[in-house]
Amino acid sequence: MLMGPKITAQVMERGLDWQLTLANGAVELEQVMILQTNDGASIYVRNCGSAPGAGDVRIVPDIEAPSGGPYAFLNSMDLVGIRKLDPRRRRSA
Repeated sequence: MLMGPKITAQVMERGLDWQLTLANGAVELEQVMILQTNDGASIYVRNCGSAPGAGDVRIVPDIEAPSGGPYAFLNSMDLVGIRKLDPRRRRSA
């Protein structure tokens, strides 16, 4: 679940998540998912990132939302972040 002052959405099932660990230990990833908002809009999200080794991965999300509605603000945002891995659950936190 994703919640904020202007959006409430669920991550749809069947997203894509690729992670490549290079011979030097560096990590590259690409993640693709669709968010379904509580009012039925679909929002495409693609994260790409890299890390020099195991641990947190720096990501740059690319978001495509409907341009004529309440989520249009997402199309013009410049975003960066960190994907943290929960080693006990072996998934992103």
